[in-house]
Amino acid sequence: MAMADVALQRLAKKGNKSFEENYRLVTLTSHCSKLMESIIRDALMEYIEINQLLNNSQHGFRVGRSASCLMLVLLWCGVRKQSVEVEYKL
Repeated sequence: MAMADVALQRLAKKGNKSFEENYRLVTLTSHCSKLMESIIRDALMEYIEINQLLNNSQHGFRVGRSASCLMLVLLWCGVRKQSVEVEYKL
């Protein structure tokens, strides 16, 4: 399997297996491809963080800044009717 090759596998979810909607597709990739993706992602994120290319309020895929955390902050500030300026110190 080359690095760009991906195999699709159908996995059954709960329910009647005779219905197409009770299946989900899973991609099977090689270990080399996963390793390369991880190396590139880590280098790219390090570059973005060092050069401060993302707004401080960007959440969801950054270390220590989950979307759930942002929702809690927004909910808390909404209850207290305050504006929100979130600062993270990692």
